[in-house]
Order: sequence, then C-alpha cells, then structure tokens
Amino acid sequence: MKETERDAMLNMDPNDNEQKLLLPASSVGNMELGTVVCTTDQRYDQEPQYTHIDQNEFLHRRHKKQQEEDIVTCECKYEEKDLESACGERCLNVLTSTECTPGYCPCSVYCKNQRFQKSEYAKIKLFKTEGRGWGIQANQNIKAGQFIIEYCGEVISCKEAKKRSHAYELEGIRDAFIISLNASESIDATVKGSLARFINHSCLPNCETRKWNVLGEIRVGIFAKQDILVGTELSYDYNFEWYGGAKVRCLCGASSCSGFLGAKSRGFQGDTSSRGSGVGSDAAMDSITQSSTHEADTSTRGSEVDSECVMDFTSEFTTYEIFKSRESLMLWAREAGKRNGFVIVTVRSDLGGKSLKPRVTLGCERGGKFKVHKERYEKGEKQRCGSGSKKCGCPFTLKGEKLTSGDGWMLKVACGVHNHALTESLEGHSYAGRLSEEETSLLIDLSKSLVRPKEILSKLKQRDSLNVTTIRTIYNARQRQRVKEKAGRSQMEQLLFKLNEHNYFQWHRTCPISENVLDLFWAHPVSLELLRVFPTILMLDCTFKTNRFRYPLLEVVGVTSTNMTFSIAFVLLDSEKEDNYVWALNRLRDLLDGCPMPNVIVTDKDLELMRAVVTVFPSARHMLCKWHINKNVMAKCRNLFESKEKWDRFIMKWNVLVTSPTEKDFVQELAVLQSEFSNYTEVLNYVTNTWLNPFKERFVAAWTDMIMHFGNVASNRAESAHSKLKRQLGLSQGNFEGSFEKIHALLELQHTDIKASFENSLTVVQHSSWPSEFKHLRGVVSTFALDKVLSQFKLGTSMNNDDLNCGCVIRCTHGLPCAHELAKYTRDCRPIPLESVDPHWRKLHMSPTSDLSNETIDVDEFPELELLQYFFSKASADNRLMLRKRVRELVPSLTTLVEPGVKSRTRGQLKERIDMSGPINSSACELIQSASVDSHSRSVTGDTMDVLEKSTHKQTGPMKEKVYRTLSAKVRSYIDSFPVGLMPYIERVKDVCDDGNCGFRAVADLVGLGENAYLQVRNDLLTELSSYSAHYGELYGSAERVRELAQALSFFNEGRAPFDRCMTMPDMGHLIASCYKIVLFHLSATQCLTFLPLRSTPVPLSMRRHIAIGLVNDSHYVEVFLKPGHPVPPIESNWIRYRTQAAQGWDIIYADCIAHFQLLARSD
Repeated sequence: MKETERDAMLNMDPNDNEQKLLLPASSVGNMELGTVVCTTDQRYDQEPQYTHIDQNEFLHRRHKKQQEEDIVTCECKYEEKDLESACGERCLNVLTSTECTPGYCPCSVYCKNQRFQKSEYAKIKLFKTEGRGWGIQANQNIKAGQFIIEYCGEVISCKEAKKRSHAYELEGIRDAFIISLNASESIDATVKGSLARFINHSCLPNCETRKWNVLGEIRVGIFAKQDILVGTELSYDYNFEWYGGAKVRCLCGASSCSGFLGAKSRGFQGDTSSRGSGVGSDAAMDSITQSSTHEADTSTRGSEVDSECVMDFTSEFTTYEIFKSRESLMLWAREAGKRNGFVIVTVRSDLGGKSLKPRVTLGCERGGKFKVHKERYEKGEKQRCGSGSKKCGCPFTLKGEKLTSGDGWMLKVACGVHNHALTESLEGHSYAGRLSEEETSLLIDLSKSLVRPKEILSKLKQRDSLNVTTIRTIYNARQRQRVKEKAGRSQMEQLLFKLNEHNYFQWHRTCPISENVLDLFWAHPVSLELLRVFPTILMLDCTFKTNRFRYPLLEVVGVTSTNMTFSIAFVLLDSEKEDNYVWALNRLRDLLDGCPMPNVIVTDKDLELMRAVVTVFPSARHMLCKWHINKNVMAKCRNLFESKEKWDRFIMKWNVLVTSPTEKDFVQELAVLQSEFSNYTEVLNYVTNTWLNPFKERFVAAWTDMIMHFGNVASNRAESAHSKLKRQLGLSQGNFEGSFEKIHALLELQHTDIKASFENSLTVVQHSSWPSEFKHLRGVVSTFALDKVLSQFKLGTSMNNDDLNCGCVIRCTHGLPCAHELAKYTRDCRPIPLESVDPHWRKLHMSPTSDLSNETIDVDEFPELELLQYFFSKASADNRLMLRKRVRELVPSLTTLVEPGVKSRTRGQLKERIDMSGPINSSACELIQSASVDSHSRSVTGDTMDVLEKSTHKQTGPMKEKVYRTLSAKVRSYIDSFPVGLMPYIERVKDVCDDGNCGFRAVADLVGLGENAYLQVRNDLLTELSSYSAHYGELYGSAERVRELAQALSFFNEGRAPFDRCMTMPDMGHLIASCYKIVLFHLSATQCLTFLPLRSTPVPLSMRRHIAIGLVNDSHYVEVFLKPGHPVPPIESNWIRYRTQAAQGWDIIYADCIAHFQLLARSD
C-alpha cells in the first residue's frame, strides 16, 4: 500500500463525495494478525499481512435474512435470440442498484444481475508500485461500468470504528482501511479484507465505488469508470476531507493532481492563500502565489476583473490529449470545471465550412453581461419580481478546434482566469444540474413505472455522487417529456392516442354544442379476454373523487376461477342517470357480442342503475349488495332506538332474518322481528317497505342461495378495487389522461397476478389434495375451489346418511359438490368426478374457448365503408358536416373533443366535517362485531358485521352519528358493564393500559406472558393466521377477511395503536383459543361467547386453561376473573361448523354450564 496516501483513517461513503479524514494511523508492518491469503500470480518479499476474505463478516449483529415481502421482482424476459434481455442495463433492479433474488427473477439461471452473489470479479493482480507501496492492476481488458471486485471486510458499528481508529493509532498502524457503509456501520478491512483494500487513490481515477442492495444487505463494489487496458493500475478517488494538521502529499501523478489529499476541502482552501495548479511537488506549491499574480496581470488586461479576487486555473485545463470528438472534449472540460468548483458552458459552436475548421468556444457560466431587453426598457416595463443574473463578466475562455488531419480535437486555454470566488456547492446551478442522456432515459423509465420525483432524484444521486440535480430539474424534465409525448396534441387527443396505442376498446359521447366529452368508456384487451372466459357474474359500482372534473367513475369487475378480482371496464359518466348507465352497459354488452351473457349482476340500491341493468341485461339475475343494505339500515334506524341494547338486539334479529336459509325460516323470523319490535313502527315500516317487500329476493339468503353467485353477495370486490385505484391515483385532482396512465399501470399488475394464480393452480399440488379422491381434480381445478371441496369433504366424513343435514348450499351457489355428494363418493370408493365441478372453476387460462364471430367475419374487409360513402353522397349539407364530424372523432389525431368543465358539486363529498381536533382514544375505536348468541342459529360473517360498525365515504346527508366513539377518562365500575345474571360469578376485574392494545395486553397477561408482552401476542396470532390461512378463510367466509385481520395484527410499533389495528371480536377469538390451546370466554353487555381450539385434541378438565376477557364501555378490554362453578356462554357457532375432527369433544363438558347461562340470559 501507499505509505503516504494511506497515512490516515478513512471514513468513506462510496456514494458520497464528501468523505471524512478521521485519525492519523501508523504502520501495518508491526501487525501480527494472521497470514496472507492472496490470489495473485506474483509474489514479492514482505507481502502485506492480512487475512483474505471474499464476504463481509458481521461482528456487531447477525447477517440480515431477506424477507419475502421485501423481495423486488423485475419485469425482464429472457429471449434466446437476445442474450442481453436477461436483466441487462434496462432491468428495473439494475436501475435501482438492487441485485435480483435467486428463485424470484423471471430470467431464472440466465439472470445477469447477481454479480455480487456469484463473485463475478474481473481478473486483477497485486503488484509492487514504485514508491507507492502495493497496488492493483488489471489482468484483462475491462469495459466501462464493469464490476471489478467487492470491497470486503469486517462490518462494525460506528462506535466500534472510532475505538479501532484510536487503537490503531496507539499501536502505530499506519495503513488502516475503514470506510463508512451507512449512517451507523462501517467496513474495516485492516485485518481482514479483499484485494480491493490495495487499490490506490488518484485525482483522475479510472474506477469508482457504488453501493448495491444484495439480498437485503448493502454491499460496496468497485466499478470501472472508463475502459481499462490490461496492465493498467486501478484507482479511485478517496475523497479525503482535511481538518488541519500535517498535510498528506498525493503521489498519484495525474495531470490534474491537487498535490495533497483533501486539497479540495474548505479547510484546505482556506489554509492556502491562493489556489493554483497542484502538480505534486514542493517547488510547484511554493510558486502558486507568484504565478497566479503574474498570469492575472497578463491575461485579464482589458476585462472587468475584480483585482481582489483573481484565480488562475490555466494549468488545470492545460492538456495535450487528443480527443476523439467534440462531445468528449466538452465532457472533459465540464468535469474539470466541476472538480474545481465552477460550471463550464458552451459560448458558441461552429460546425465549420469549406475554409473554416469546426470549433467550439467554452466559458464560465458567469461570463458576459446581463442585457436589458430594449423593447421592454423603452416601454418602461418593470423587471419580473425575484429575477436576477449570475453574470459578472468572467473572462475565462477555452477554445476547442478540430485537427486538420484526422478526426481528433485539441483544447487550448484562451484565458484561464476567473474574477469571482469559487462556488462552495454546485447545487442550484442550473447548467451543472442538467441531466445527461443516460439520466434522462432513466428518469423516463422510472416515471413510467410510477416512481415519485423525490425517489427518482435519490436514485440519480446514488448512481453519481457528483450529481447536483435539484428536485425542480426533475419536475421540469418530466414536464418536458410529457409535452414531447403529446406532440402538440390536446389532453383529449392524447388520451385517445394512449387508448389506441395500448389497443383499448373505447367509446365516448360528446355534447353536440360544446364538444365536451360526456361519457367515456374504455376496456383493456386482456380484461376483455378475461370477461369472455368468466362472464357469469359482474359487479358494478361507482366511485368518486378520482378526477378534477368530478365525474363519477363506474367500474365493472368480475371474478376469476382463482377467486381473484379483475377490472373489466371503466366508465367516466357525466351524471348518474339511467340514460348514462344504459349507454355504458350497452357498450359492455357490445364487448360480449357472440359470448354468453352474465347470469348474475350485483349492484347497490341505485334505482337508475337497477333500471339500466334490467333494460340491457333482462335475463340476468340482479342481486343487491348486503354491505350497502346494512349500512342504510344502520343510518336510518339506529337513532330511533332509545338504548344501545335495543339497537343491538334489533340488528342481531335483522341479520338472522337476512341469513334465513329457507323461505319458511324467513317467514318465522320476520314474525318474530315484527312481534318483538312492534312498538318501533317507523323502523318496521322502513325495513319492510324499503327493502323486504320489493327486494327480498335480491339479498335474503333464502332466495340468493338458489343462485350460482360463487359466494359474491356484495359488491365489496368493486369497493376493494376502488380502494386500490385511489391509492394508485394518489390525488383526486388529476385530468383524464393522468388518471388513465395510472389505471393502465394498475391493470398491468393485476393481469400479472391473475396469470400467476393460474400457474399456481396448474403446477402446485397442495398436500391436502393428495388423497386418491382428488386425483381427477388436481392440476385441473383452481386451488380456491379445491379448498372449498376439501372443507366439504371433511364435513362429509362426519355426516350421517341424512342428506338433510347438508343443505346443498355450496352446490347451488358455487357449483361444487356438497358434503353429502362427497360422502356418497367416499362410500362408493370413487374419486370425485371432474364433471361435478362447474366449468367456471376449471378455467385456468385467459383465452376464450371460441373465437367469437371472427370465424364468419373477415376483419380485413369493410363493406360498411361503401354504405357510408353512399349515405354521404345522398345526405344534405348539414348532415354531411355532422357525419364528417362524427368520423373525425374515430381518429385520435383529428378529434375535436375537449375536456369538460369542473363541476361545482360531487355526490361523494361530506356535508359535515368530523371534528378531529381533539385527542382521540384509540382503544375507543376497537371494532365489536355483533353476532347471534344462539349457537344453533346461522352465524353472520365477519365482513357483514364489520359494515354495521363502519361509516362510509359515500354518505350524502349530514352525519347523524359517529360510529367510532371516544370514552371519558372516568368510567364506572367495570363489573356493572356485564350482564346482571353474570355479576355474582365475577370475582374481580383487572384493568390494563388504555393505548389501543388493551385487548392484546389482557390476553398476554392472562396467558402468563405479562401485560407488556402484547407485541408477542400480536406476533403469535399473526403466525397462527398465516399458518392456517386456508382454514380461516373458510371460517371467515373469504380470503379478503384473512388479509384484513393480518393487516390489523401487523402493528409492532411502540405507542398508541390506530383504530384499524385494534382487536376485533369474534374473529380474533378463534385465533387466541387455537394459538394458545385455551378456552376463551368473551364477555360484554350484548355479546358473550366461548371460543374453543379448532385443531387441538381435547384434554381433561383439570389440565385445561380458561381465561376471560371483558369488553366495557363498548371499546375497552379488561381481564375478568370468574368464580368456580360459573356459567359458560354459548360456543361460537363457527367453531361447530369448522372445527377439525381432532378437536371433537371440547364442547361436551360445558353443556350444563351453557344451559345455566342461557337460563340466566332469559331471566334478564
């Protein structure tokens, strides 16, 4: 190593130009720290003593393991004809300095973006330099940008780095190698390291350091800045920062050598009285002042140069290099200017002629004078506020000329003097911050991938530590690109051009007077393929606040065989009237020309939309969304009850009525509802006249269970699609074109996920489907359908021969074999036939089975054109003008469409604001789902009950109540919050911290972990949910509910938990009981339930653990301790339906205690 250049400790950030010089160190020759392991062909006497390693060693922590959710998958596709297609320079991971993860890259073994992992180093060798210690030289020709070697060492904390720095100084170690890895860690290659530790410093380096994200860890690599020939010494800029003390002489020998390490730092410049050329010799440094003064006197004569601030940089730009082109000459001059603290610009450029040679004149950006606009001066116009000029008449001038012979260029210094101080930072200098062609191309790619401007700027600075671009430059570049793409087109022309470019199917209607667009329909071609494959059920819903024109956005969605939602079409509507809906649905029907029509359509109670559905799709069964119905019932009726207990009782009976399995049960439950709430005539009139009498066949289970809707009884899929769409849009003030671009990106990702789900069903065989009964279904039926069949198969094994216990609901609603069918196949020792599964679940592709009407219609012929010409020839003048106008709308470049005006009011806006200025108690926002106490009645799914406790953003009138209530700090005795009959059996109640985690705190304390272990409980429940997600998806009714619970549990931050991360019952009761194998009693004034383990084998009563948690004041959980012999609440009904065979018997011992509890409940 250099004994002079490495005479200090380095604190180097590979992507930061401002490095720090820490503490001076001494010699490495006295170290006795292991043997040398070198991979070189040459051996020298007194080889450096160090231990060679090929990977970083972590001393203060463990090596990070990359989590699956952190893996970034690129979009590259390997093509045999194009070897560069496998994760080349255009790979999104390469552009973000991230290596692809093996097993996740689409290019598989052909991936070229795993250089760190595969140690794809260039051939280099260690050699002895002349007077500069050891160095590294290339043992092969290396191309610019090529990865050379990784900088390896011991990864230590910054605190440990300071300790080692001091220790090395005390031990007399002169050559020490510590670089900064990030804000809290450093790499020490002094004792253990790779050959990269021997690469020397140069003021004109041919290499550079870059940071890369490799499997979750940040690693440092050495990369070539330019083409390097074999035998050339490798070097990079150490970026020293000098803080005083002895100056370290630089021995790199470069033409632009600064003379000393850290010579460009502020402290060094302040210590030097006059800045000049650093040539690396004492004589040159001693003559700086004299030569600068002399040159200033001769070269600035006749110019307006400030005599108090004269700096000559003639030697910095004096070069005898022959440049290959004008561009390379200009690039060299600008880089030299950046290194010296000023910006070089092009003053004039001449391509030459017959008698003149091509030439270019370069100068300082502050050269010349500000010229006042003559016309504005004569008119007396004022200067624009905040304007100014950087020009100060700087005389610095460079001239480049093309050689007479050949294509080379030479650079000469016409005037090397500046009359102004050097800039401390180039940020804010517009010319210095200009983007190169490569950076502009990267910006365009990242912008198309919807990367935000701040993240784009961060990426550019990571790639180039000398980049001085500002965020304003990024915004301007993006705007220029948008203007360039529009090519003079208007917003609507650009939108139609984009739709045509991506082969979208689109229709639009315009106002004949103003030519404003009224309705706009578009559908992705892949979405059309999916629609033709899965046309059975459609869900329609409008969303708002997606564009600045306040146009409602109607979204049509469907469901695939893998139970994934796909967006079919988007329609921007001028208004929500029947005419608009009929037009939109007719366009949707046109897409289905020659295909089966939908059998089921689900909407909310929008009468205009309902009438349009009947008009366009008269044969389809129309269902109403239960989510919206329950929301409307709650908004209309809740305030009509004098107490919460009465309201909870009503909503429980209402849900039992809606989920009645047969018409007979419906009549009975309706009679019970009318009898029990006979005093609430307004409530009964509302639910009867508004919902039950006109629409019961569209949402009550007794009728909807006879329809094959594949489990979609609500438009929640459309609502979920709205949520994803609004997250993608970000703002609600965009135009149509911007909204389309983001919707298009969302659809592309959606289609990728759907294709992946098809491949997963085709290739992955679940272990649960290995029994011979499923041999005809494996790899043919979707995984989701197999899970449904498997649950029915398990239910059938526990059934008797009585078919009445089955109900055959899944056969009617899903087209899948029910429990008694499967039991019959099992008794007959027959596998499940493929024909018993509806064709919907057997479609694992995106191509329709037929080519529609293309077999009979030749798309290359256009006989209608002749009819159009004939009609045009016979039409009147006015009709001809109208016809020409309508034809022009078909061509994006000829359309006269304009965007509409902004409406003054939109439906989705709230008329009253909720006052959120005061502090909110997060625990007061925990959601409690109402459910039937009767364990034998049909249970209500968690999704439906969540709706009853949530407010909606589509509320149109004043808010009559707040769903999430905050509590007073003073509460009465918690025991009074429980049923009266249960109070004598409560020994005591223990409170827990009220921070939104109270439910988890109570469970943690009761299972013996301690109240402060609530994060451990969250983690345990999340593990339980993810390990048995298929089972819980069946129990909760949908995989979406499983994801919602996982999101609620995934909160591990210290402090108050937000309301959507709190405990929800009864869903989490099953998780608690099954995870800890305990019996859980959930007590409250309105809902008392018992939760048993779903999979564990029953244990004797003496070995069982019982815990009880109570809900008080509708929002806060506490620990409850019950006396021996206490009554037991009814067992949650889903446990009886979805427990495994192994868990049978948990409930037998509690029969008498449950009967006791029910007796007390009736007496209350």
